[in-house]
Amino acid sequence: MKRFLTSSLFLFVWTTVLAGAATLSDIEKQLMCMCGCGMVLSSCQCGTAEEFRTEILTKLEQGVPPDQIIQDFVARYGETVLAAPTKSGFNLTAWITPFVALILGLSALFWVVRTLAHRYRLQTVSPPPGAQHPGFRKQVDERLKDYL
Repeated sequence: MKRFLTSSLFLFVWTTVLAGAATLSDIEKQLMCMCGCGMVLSSCQCGTAEEFRTEILTKLEQGVPPDQIIQDFVARYGETVLAAPTKSGFNLTAWITPFVALILGLSALFWVVRTLAHRYRLQTVSPPPGAQHPGFRKQVDERLKDYL
């Protein structure tokens, strides 16, 4: 019985530690480091990043939910601390604009190619001077026989 309790306690502590590490990693991926490097918190190794990690771990140990931790950072540093803009309000344009630009660019490219192809088809090749002469046609046919 004692062995069962020890194993259960060890398993509980181990899963709690792993769950806390996964939560820290999840939060780090959602926040930017504010040292000015422009890196995501999970990639930065500066002192500011270490302070953020310590603060996040402290709050996780106190039982603060991850969403609340992120909101605390947003309240302190503004939305620039978020690694990705929120999908609401004016920030929605940051999500939509690349797709709209891609569609407009492909449409413009299609229109230009179609217009140039149409112009090329409309151009008529004028025959060289003297091409209407009957002797010229006979000379062309004789030369073609050599190649065919």
